[in-house]
Amino acid sequence: MTQSESLISSDGFISEQLQDLLKACLTFVKQTFAVQDENNISDKFIELLLMIFSNVFNFPIIFTLIFIYGRVSSFYQAKRTKYYFQPSNSLFSEMLQKSKLTQMRYKPWTYAFNGHWQAVLYPAVETVHKLLSNFKLTGEVLALSDGGQILLDWYVNPNVTTENPDEESQDETQQDVGAHYTRKNPLVVIVPGLTGDSTNLYVQSTLREAEKHGYDAVVVNYRCQAGVKPTVNHIVTYSQQSPHIYHGANTTDLQEAIEWIMDVRTESELYGVGISLGAGILANYVAKMKDDCPLKAAVSVGCYYDTERSMNHLKTYWFGVYDYILGLFTKMTNQETVQIIDGLNAKHNPDRIIGADYSKVYRLTGFIENIVMKIQGIKNYKDYLLESSCTHRLKDVKIPLFFLSANDDPIFGNKCIPYDQCHENILIGVTKAGGHLGYFEGLVLPHKQWFPEPSFEFLNFVRDQGRLDPQGSLSYSYSLTQTEIKRKSSQNGLVQFGKIVSNGSLDKDLRKRCISTPNLLID
Repeated sequence: MTQSESLISSDGFISEQLQDLLKACLTFVKQTFAVQDENNISDKFIELLLMIFSNVFNFPIIFTLIFIYGRVSSFYQAKRTKYYFQPSNSLFSEMLQKSKLTQMRYKPWTYAFNGHWQAVLYPAVETVHKLLSNFKLTGEVLALSDGGQILLDWYVNPNVTTENPDEESQDETQQDVGAHYTRKNPLVVIVPGLTGDSTNLYVQSTLREAEKHGYDAVVVNYRCQAGVKPTVNHIVTYSQQSPHIYHGANTTDLQEAIEWIMDVRTESELYGVGISLGAGILANYVAKMKDDCPLKAAVSVGCYYDTERSMNHLKTYWFGVYDYILGLFTKMTNQETVQIIDGLNAKHNPDRIIGADYSKVYRLTGFIENIVMKIQGIKNYKDYLLESSCTHRLKDVKIPLFFLSANDDPIFGNKCIPYDQCHENILIGVTKAGGHLGYFEGLVLPHKQWFPEPSFEFLNFVRDQGRLDPQGSLSYSYSLTQTEIKRKSSQNGLVQFGKIVSNGSLDKDLRKRCISTPNLLID
């Protein structure tokens, strides 16, 4: 008799060992969540589950019941999105009357019962979609003013062709470098989430929707992410090195990236989409720039809004389980980075060395307090919370900014949504379901994410209206054969510079090649 035959009998019943194991698991769940009831309802429920799952022939019935429950749950959660804005904003009033925003309903995937299930199933769905993804991106490492570097991933929309009259006169190298510089169609700047980059599902979903509407895209990855080291390889003096890590209070990197993008895409309108951590950073950037913001409009999806309130929610909600999970992923993606930064700080800033303390951090909130703040030299935790929050800055936003959040977001919670800070240029949309960046749709299989649809409906309406007046005339002078591109502003006479560090097609080895091959560095 084989092991499988011993575990399941001919009449479909599982063995006593499996029943005992299942009972132990259910009891552990009960004890973990401290379920207490005087009438032993929980014990009776466990006995019912054991009776149902004791026979494998019951499984089709179980799956059918789960499917029916999922469809009923999906129908119940498919409510219209609620929108909040100032009635004095005529653009938003007209948008909600004439666009499809009010007609769009998020209809959850059958097996996405709630925000928790969205989070549990997200890694599996993302893995499958990555295998099926066929986006071809061009990677470009951009040197920052403090000696750091970030990876820009460019996506050229294959459905939009832009004629380049000088293409024949350029050699092959120049054509490759300038391929995404000479286009005129609108460009969306995408800022990813906490441990994300251009390969993440939510970024790919945004790229797919951008392609439908004729946009090019560029993903602004964080410093120390996407395989890029903290500082430029050929910089050797400490004063030029950058022993810094990315965090929610830093908008300077995004500002420098957008300035560079403006320099090379002189004839494209720029729009922004921020996701999760990127949603807060993008909102902060827009608010800080005020009237000088170069973006025509922006969308922030799954934003944390008020950092202090969000961190408190992470610590306490569901026993802090999401705090631990996010902390684990953050530690995994930043371990090598922290070691490199420790090496940079060894001689000049020994008080900022993390060392063995890295292994003692388990939560995301602890990572921010004990790792990020120490590396950045931030002394006051309250100061960090205030600086990384965008809620108190929303009054300074001067372009249309659309926030999209889910009422069942388990990461930040619905209490973080700042309904009372819905200022003149702010539109807040809240769906009943969606989880944190889940928004999966589908009957049997999750074939897409929903949030990019209302995001681009918003951007397209602003784009079509053309109501935004330029904040100043800019004259550009650049050459595709140069690695330094100069932008002159007729308003203030400033001259700013950006520098490409490396170029290459985005494949599975790009990130390693960008940081380890010296001949890819253009100085």
